[in-house]
Amino acid sequence: MDLAISIVFAAGCLVLAYWLSRRNRDLDRDALEKELSEDFKEEFNLDESFSIDRSPDQVEEFVDWLEDDLYEDSREGD
Repeated sequence: MDLAISIVFAAGCLVLAYWLSRRNRDLDRDALEKELSEDFKEEFNLDESFSIDRSPDQVEEFVDWLEDDLYEDSREGD
């Protein structure tokens, strides 16, 4: 009888530990995604109306600007 109770208790502890681990991992992932999104908006001075659903020309212009900015940063580092 003691063995059965110990097994059920141990299984319950494992399930609880798994659930807490999974929950914390999901919360951490969501918080990280939110922080990265905010950092990206702040770094590139994007306003709230910016959307990835832009025309190809606008996206290409943004990529060109980003490449130029990175090139200038690398030249300043030399």
